[in-house]
Amino acid sequence: MPRGKKRSMLEERSWLRDYEEGKGMEEIAKAARRAPSTVSKGIEAARQERQEQTVWEGLLREAYQRHFDDMLQAAKQLRAAAQKNEREALLTGWDRHTDMLLDALRSHMADAPLWRACKRWEDRAREIRDIRETLRQGVASGVDSLSSQTPDVVDGLGWRDSLLFAADTVSSALSRSTDADGDEEARAETLRALAAKQLEHMHYHDEGWGSYGLYPRQCGEATRERMRKEHSQLVDEITTGEIIVRWSGALRLQREAFEQIDEEVEVLLLRRLLPGRCRLCPTRAY
Repeated sequence: MPRGKKRSMLEERSWLRDYEEGKGMEEIAKAARRAPSTVSKGIEAARQERQEQTVWEGLLREAYQRHFDDMLQAAKQLRAAAQKNEREALLTGWDRHTDMLLDALRSHMADAPLWRACKRWEDRAREIRDIRETLRQGVASGVDSLSSQTPDVVDGLGWRDSLLFAADTVSSALSRSTDADGDEEARAETLRALAAKQLEHMHYHDEGWGSYGLYPRQCGEATRERMRKEHSQLVDEITTGEIIVRWSGALRLQREAFEQIDEEVEVLLLRRLLPGRCRLCPTRAY
C-alpha cells in the first residue's frame, strides 16, 4: 500500500460522504488503498472543513444583511434630508460613516434614477440659495437706505426678517399653486391675490407687523403710519416681483425631484436586496 501520498481535499470529502452514507472505515480505506488511520484523519479534516464553511456562510449571511441594512439606512437619511430641505448637498458632506455608505450604495447601483433625482434636487437647492441671497442683499440695501433717512425709528433687523418671511411664505405657496401659469398679466394677478391671501393674518400694531418689530412704540402715530405705508409697499413689491416667480419655480422643481427620491428609496426598502458589489461588501479574501 503506498505511503507518503498527501491526502487531497477531494479525497477527504469523498471519504466523509461515503462514511456518512454508512460505509465502514476499513471498506473506505481498502477502496482508496490507504491506511485506515489516514482515512480517519481525512474524514475528520473534511468534517472540520465543513463546520468552518458552515460558520463562514452564517457569518457572511449576517454580514451581508447588516451591510444592506446599513446602506438602506443611509438611503433613508438621504431621503429625510431632501424632505426637510436643510442641506444643499445630499450625497456628500455627511459624517465619514454615512459618506462611505452612500458611496457604497452608488457602487451597487451606479445607473439608478435615484442619483439623477439627487443631482436635480441639489441643483435646485443651489439655485434657491442664490435667489435667497440676491433677495437678502436687495432687502438689506433698501432697509439700510430707509434707516439712514429715519434714524432711531426703523428697526433694520425686524424689517429685513419680515420682508424675507413674506417672500418665503408667498414663494412657497406659489410653488404649490395650480393657478400660477398663464400669460404674464394673468400670472401677475394670481401672484398679487396669492400674496394678499398668504399674508392676510399679518397686521400692523404699535410695535410693527405681525410678530416682527419695525419701530419703537414711543414714536408718534404719524411716524408709525408713514413707516407702515413704507413697509406695506416693500412687502407688495417683493411678494409680487419676478424673483418670487423664479424662487417658486425652483421650489416646485426641487419638490418634484424629492418625489422621485422618495419613490426610489421606497423601492429600495421594499426590495431589501441590492445588485452589484462595493468595496465594503463582506469577503473572506484576507
